Amino acid sequence: MFRKIFIFILLFMIPLIVSADDFSIDVEFDRKIYQADDTLEIKVKLTNNTSREFKGSLLSSHYPDNVDYFPMPGNKIIVIPPLSFVDLNYSLKILEDFKNGNWKYSFVLKDDNSGNIVSKKIESFEIRGNKNKLDAEFLICSENECNNKNIFKKNELVFFKVDSDISDLNIRATVGKTKKDYEDEINFYQNKADFKFKDSGEYFIYFSIEKEGYFSKKGKKEIYIIDKPIKIKNASVCDGDSVCEFGENRDNCPQDCFSKLSFFDTLKKNRILIFLVIIIGLVVVTVIFRKKSWIKYGWLNLSRKNK
Repeated sequence: MFRKIFIFILLFMIPLIVSADDFSIDVEFDRKIYQADDTLEIKVKLTNNTSREFKGSLLSSHYPDNVDYFPMPGNKIIVIPPLSFVDLNYSLKILEDFKNGNWKYSFVLKDDNSGNIVSKKIESFEIRGNKNKLDAEFLICSENECNNKNIFKKNELVFFKVDSDISDLNIRATVGKTKKDYEDEINFYQNKADFKFKDSGEYFIYFSIEKEGYFSKKGKKEIYIIDKPIKIKNASVCDGDSVCEFGENRDNCPQDCFSKLSFFDTLKKNRILIFLVIIIGLVVVTVIFRKKSWIKYGWLNLSRKNK
């Protein structure tokens, strides 16, 4: 009777022994909730339940929940003796730009001989109290639309808008010139503002967008104020590439030629200087030519001997 019971127990245990994992990964975090500047400490235990030595690699990566991409994992060479285990320690510095919410830390044990994954473990942790990314765009607009226009007439009303799904933003903007001899405030209400430029010139709009719990966003926009309307005849005259080229000038292409003169404008403004340069050049060429002639006919050497 005892023999039958023993055989029955043995038959019952065989499936459990066969189904036992050959390799296992155990992961333990020092805690489950973190914030910026915290260090996540992880203890990892790799167990080899087989009678052969294991040689492979442990791939590890961390990423937020619900992401469409997975970062490049870290790779660590692993050797585990038969019927033994290896203890490892990992640490992760929680940065300010880590997104709030649930995160995952993944460990994958891969056999180098077969190339197969022999064990995998994913553990979750949470990040709280970090600043979020501030999705907001500062736009310069005309009365009808926001189309990135940056050239306006003097005394024309220029509109500004911050496009964002985030409410209660703190927006500050100032208008300044290149030489920084002028500065004025732009007052926003419900993410919108308007401003009238009374003088022509090149201006810069310096802005900052802030909200508690979010990273601040700062930037600069460039804007040109002209005395009269733009006279662009066709696209071939002004290509808007920020280079003042042949045929472009301040009247027909202020976007390219606003802050500098065209080639022909430069010639007109510096006619006297150019005339002097030409005269000096002719004198230098004449002296060099005559010197060569003197050397050729021996006049220069003869004059030196006579002296």
